[in-house]
Amino acid sequence: MGVARSVADVLAVVRRLGIVLGHEEAGTTPLIEWRGGGADTWP
Repeated sequence: MGVARSVADVLAVVRRLGIVLGHEEAGTTPLIEWRGGGADTWP
C-alpha cells in the first residue's frame, strides 16, 4: 500500500482502511505483519 518510514505512517495507512490503532497497539495487533523488525525498529 506504500512505503512507511515510521509507525505513524503505518497507522495512517490502516486508518485509511477504517481501522484506528494507537502507537502501542501497532506492535501487538495481528493486523500488521512486521518484516525485518518490529514497530520499534526503523533505520
